[in-house]
Amino acid sequence: MGSYEGMFILNPNLDGELLEKEMDYIKNEIVKQLGEISDAKILGKRHLAYSIKKMKEGIYLLINFACRPEVVDQLLKRLKLDTHVLRAAIFRKEPGSLFNEIKD
Repeated sequence: MGSYEGMFILNPNLDGELLEKEMDYIKNEIVKQLGEISDAKILGKRHLAYSIKKMKEGIYLLINFACRPEVVDQLLKRLKLDTHVLRAAIFRKEPGSLFNEIKD
């Protein structure tokens, strides 16, 4: 299993309960594919550099997880169909990389 970091931009109109539901949905999609979630954070609402689906803001969600490589494509396909997800990107984390050691 490889380590991955997923950055998801969600619809800015989601409020507390709907935001939690959407976060749980994404986490459940990872777990369904036998992935293991190590960390999940809502980074908050941020202004977008350009509009996506006529939205000028988005709620950023960061999830660190481990799964098999073939799961990443399946996960991205499912999330692209979700109307609350404006953008989804998943990056492979290389062990020993300086990028992985940066903490906030």
